[in-house]
Parts: sequence; structure tokens; C-alpha cells
Amino acid sequence: MISPARRLLPPSLFLITACGPQAGGPAPAIEGPYVERELMVGTDPGSGEAARLAVLDRYGLVEVEHLPGTGLSRMVLGDDLTVAEALAWITGDPDIDFVEPNYEVQATAITAPNDPWFDSQWHMGRIGLPEAWAHGKGEGITVAVLDSGVDADGRDGFDHLLSGADFVYGGDATWDGAGHGTHVAGTVAQSTDNGVGTVGVAPGVTLLPVKVLGSSGSGSISGIAAGLEYAADQGASVANMSLGSWSSSQSMRRAEAYAHDRGVVMVASSGNEDSQYSSYPAADPLVISVGATASNDRVSSFSNGGCDLVAPGSYIIQEVAWGGYEGWYGTSMSSPHVAGAAALVMAQGVTDPDYVRRILTETARDLYIEKGYHGKVQMSEIIVDACAMKLVLDPWQFDVLVTTNLFGDILSDLVAGLIGGLG
Repeated sequence: MISPARRLLPPSLFLITACGPQAGGPAPAIEGPYVERELMVGTDPGSGEAARLAVLDRYGLVEVEHLPGTGLSRMVLGDDLTVAEALAWITGDPDIDFVEPNYEVQATAITAPNDPWFDSQWHMGRIGLPEAWAHGKGEGITVAVLDSGVDADGRDGFDHLLSGADFVYGGDATWDGAGHGTHVAGTVAQSTDNGVGTVGVAPGVTLLPVKVLGSSGSGSISGIAAGLEYAADQGASVANMSLGSWSSSQSMRRAEAYAHDRGVVMVASSGNEDSQYSSYPAADPLVISVGATASNDRVSSFSNGGCDLVAPGSYIIQEVAWGGYEGWYGTSMSSPHVAGAAALVMAQGVTDPDYVRRILTETARDLYIEKGYHGKVQMSEIIVDACAMKLVLDPWQFDVLVTTNLFGDILSDLVAGLIGGLG
């Protein structure tokens, strides 16, 4: 319980004189903004009130608040004494544990980015942005975009873009002849808060363009498998594949196993045929299959089913390779939302692709879908929405779940659990 304000000495006695107390010792550095004319003083909680007041009386401090459990006291200084002078005077007194300024604290609200198209990107608000960025923007994670290439010369652009490789025409020229890859890459990591264009889910990641589709938007299993192997060898943590085929391929599953063994989270679009099933590679067991939702949180009419997750895929606005911004439709637009979400999780220190997948699916919000299956709403509720999120704590025991409203607390517990599990 907080005790009422207590005045120890009148303000007229707030003077430093040659005969005053001589505590001595180096004063602590002032590390930030603080409340003027106030100090926080720590004394031994077990010393008793009389002993505490006797100590404070030496310096003529006015105690306006005391927390008996912790021994903390908030003090007000007189007009003739600055906080810096009081710190220098009191520091070193053996009867005082510490003295410091009463530092100011600010709310950690995240403001909207200044990108002019952000208000039109309904899908970003739906997935919990910009609130998610309070915990980072994916820094330190490489996301491979296996697609038609990425335009490196856009006005909006990307903060961290590698040169990549071309598995269609050969070489390392990853120009985007179809425009598809640039739009997809923009959803993952468009440069954000730069006063230009649109935002990306994880703008802090490093993008690795891997060209596996030609200018017509088509490619082959050989090129995609080679591109996936290349991405894994280059250290990518996430691989987005906004592409598909109805042909099941052992070659692809071999490449997927290679990437998975090297810690790559693979995400792919389910397809746009309004089928009950996902196309390949989304349907492969090591790949996260992503369907599409519209702005009303219902599955888009074109989206295939059989998905692990759904994410926004109707009228997704991003920069395009030929300049300007366009709203596109398709599960190709949904997949990079989840790839970006995976990058945000991995940037918190989670490296096991199976555990990342479980985090994404177990923390998603269930929706009843009129198509006859239960979908999982997009990355917002998956990762960063501040409402009853469930997160697996132990990477080796996936049945241990918690519910919380604070994403920061979840990630702290997660990292602690990982460290403990690996120790």
C-alpha cells in the first residue's frame, strides 16, 4: 500500500552547505528524459520507517510516495537543487541502496507508416499491421521468392535485395518479365515507411529472387527444384512459391526434403481453380498450403481448399514491375502474407521449420468456411493480433499451449522455452 505524502523538512532547508552530509561517490549517468525535480530512492525494505526517514532527513528530501514492499520512495527536490546535483550529493551513502532520476516512460504504440497506399491495403490491417512491427520487421531473415523474378528498379523498391539466380534462361539476371514475382515480393517485403507507395509484411528481411518462371508465367519442375535447392544453399530461412501444378512430383518432394533439412520454411499457394484440394507443391506434406480470403474474411470464390492456412488474396495492392500499383487476385497473393509471417516468427529466434509451421497453424483463428472446411484466418491472428493467441511453448512437446493477449510475452516465453529445450 502506498503511504500518504510525508514532508520531512520545509523547502527552506533544501540547500547544500559545506556542513551538509558528505556521501560522495560517482553519480550515476542520466540515461534519458526524467521528471523534473524528482528522484527515486531505494532503501532496505526491512529497515523500518524510522530508519528510512532518518536517512532521508540527512538530505532534506520530501517523500511524496513510498512503496513498502520494495523500499522505493519518490522524492521531490527543492528549487535550489537540480536532479544532477542531488545525484552527485547522495550517491555513495551506505544507507541508501541507490538513487536515480524518476525516468519518463512512454506508451509503445505503433503509428501507421507514411506510405500513401497503406490505407488502401486492407489486407495489411487485417493481418495485424502495423502493430506487428513493434516486435521487429524480420531483420536477419532471408526470404527466397521462387517466381518470375523481381524488378530491382521500382520507385518503391526493397530495402535488402540480393542478386539471386535465374533457373529459366540461366545466369543471375532476375529481371521480371511477367510482373508476377515483383508483386509477390512486394507483399513480403516492400520498402516501408519511406513515404512512397505500399508496405510489405516483413520489410526488414533480405529478399533472394530465384527466377523459376519465364515471361509467360510458366516454368518446369526441374527449374523449381533447382531453385529450391539453390535457396537452401544460400541460407534462406523461408521460401515462397506462388505457383502450382496438378502433377505430383517426386523430384519436388526430394528438393523440399533437402530444403526442410536445412531449416527452410516452405510456403505455397493452393491454386485458383475453386477445387476441394490444393495443387502441388502446396499439397506436399512439407509445404504450408495457403488459400485466399476476401475483405469480408470469407474464402475467395476462386480459392482451392485443402489448405493449412488462408490469407488475404483478393485485390491485393503492390507495386508492379512496369511501374505503378495494381490490385491483383489469387492465392499467389495470399502465400507471401504467410511467408512474411513466418519470417517475423523466425526473426524471434525460432529455427525449426516444423515448429514455425505449428506456431502459424496453432495460433490462427478458426473460421467456418462455407466451402465445407475450417480455414484459418491470416497472419494477423496467427502471430500479432492482440487477442487470445495460442502459442506452442515447447518445440519438442507441441501439445503444450498457452493463451495470452500480449505477443511480446509470448515470444519471450517462446525463446526461453527454446533455450531451455536446447540446453
